[in-house]
Amino acid sequence: MDTKVRPVSVDKLTDSSDAFLDDRKKRIEIEKKEVAEKLDVLRKEVVTLESLETFLKREYEHVTLAFQLKAGDVVRVKCPMCRGTGLKEFDATSGKIKGSAFEHVGSPTINQPQDDPAQFCTQCEGRKWILMDRFKG
Repeated sequence: MDTKVRPVSVDKLTDSSDAFLDDRKKRIEIEKKEVAEKLDVLRKEVVTLESLETFLKREYEHVTLAFQLKAGDVVRVKCPMCRGTGLKEFDATSGKIKGSAFEHVGSPTINQPQDDPAQFCTQCEGRKWILMDRFKG
């Protein structure tokens, strides 16, 4: 998008007539509004495209994994560290439990994303399983 407004120094603007300044101000406001609207549309499109890209990457990983599993070279097993929960183990005795059922009792509910990478198991990265080479005896 190109603009019809060209840069003019403040010194030249102070020497200009009031009619010129009013006209320039109106043109700038109109273009500023158009640019803001177009930027808003593009931001929404970027968010949509990013979510689509994330979805396609995940589906590509699924297809790749399916090929590996079908070939019989690897198998999926429940993660031994998190026991299939996909979350880090929390120490209940130290008071460091996060995301428990009682964390927000008496307070307004806070929407926390279900896919919080900080809470994912370090070994399986939240997938709930790990890949292991198939034993061929």
